[in-house]
Amino acid sequence: MSARSARPVLLLAGLLLLAGCGSERAAEVPGERPAAVSGVRVETVTPAAIRDAVEVAGTVRTRTQMVIASKVQGYVREVRARQGDHVEHGRVLVTVDERELAARADRARAALAEAEMSLDEVKRTLEEAEASLRSAAAERAYAEATASRYRQLWQRELVSAQDYEAVEAKRKSTAAAVEQAEARIQSVRAREKQMSYRIDAGAAELRATEIALGETRITAPATGVVVDRRVEPGDLAMPGQPLLVLDDPRAYRLEAEVGESAVGRVRVGQRVPVVLDSLGRTLEGRVVEIIPASDPSSRTVTVKLDLPVDPGLRSGLFGRARFPAGERQVLVVPSAALVERGQLTAVYVVDDQGIARLRLVTAGARHADRVEILSGLDAGERVVVEGASRVSDGSRVAAGP
Repeated sequence: MSARSARPVLLLAGLLLLAGCGSERAAEVPGERPAAVSGVRVETVTPAAIRDAVEVAGTVRTRTQMVIASKVQGYVREVRARQGDHVEHGRVLVTVDERELAARADRARAALAEAEMSLDEVKRTLEEAEASLRSAAAERAYAEATASRYRQLWQRELVSAQDYEAVEAKRKSTAAAVEQAEARIQSVRAREKQMSYRIDAGAAELRATEIALGETRITAPATGVVVDRRVEPGDLAMPGQPLLVLDDPRAYRLEAEVGESAVGRVRVGQRVPVVLDSLGRTLEGRVVEIIPASDPSSRTVTVKLDLPVDPGLRSGLFGRARFPAGERQVLVVPSAALVERGQLTAVYVVDDQGIARLRLVTAGARHADRVEILSGLDAGERVVVEGASRVSDGSRVAAGP
């Protein structure tokens, strides 16, 4: 329906509104020209180019969220941070009871010391075994030389067979003593290697226990704000159990759900306004990521926009991103031109004789300080845009430019 054809309907709807102005007009003297109302500014309504936007809702989230978890099992002794606290890198946040781990460390140190003492003893035994081998080897060499001489004498029948057999027996016994000493050395060296392995294992166990002891003091991995506290003193902390959640206050983004029909207009790197109602201001967001998958239940795609640093930003805030959706020609008037009468909206239209008439209009979206008029006005008509409170229906206006 055109603006002209809509006027009869609007006029019928405004009869009650205009009836209130009848008393003012009845007070005028017939035939007397009313005085012009001054301090009024009139503006000609002309089409204006309006850039449409698709507004989508989203939630502010931190780009970097740190979940502080325990690496050891134990009862929590202290929690030194609460929700909302700003914590610096390295600050102790949670302490876990370390007594059991301290006892394990003492046991590991004792076992390591015992293994080192055993190794020293094995080394002394090895030295003794090597000395015995050298002595047995010397005796064997002497016995072999003696047996060689006696063999020659026995072959020339210069010694008795009994003397030769005694010397040969001595040679064999010294050879057996050497073999026995060598076997003992091999056994001691195997024990030495075993003790070395035990020392290595004990040292590793001690290092692991000392590392675990260090993990009983849980510190902040980076500067952040505590947004969630999930543990209290006396709770049993388990490895991997989240204790605190920290947000990086220097890096927030808006995660918006954009409909499938509008996501084609979104581009990575695009800058769009983001309205944060709770802060009462608009920030410029930059599209950094478009999730390449659509939610089958809502038919939306998640778009992530980086936000500038702002002290008021917090995870969970509601925000609205406005993505451009083309341009169109519409009639707009300043917001000051609108006259509110209950649920009705009107403007004062000034005719060629300078008479202001109250006309009902249908207002649309607001664009900065101007309002879109959907029906009730035509391009080229003049409306009161300043000083409307001084005007009544039928008033003559001394309009400024």
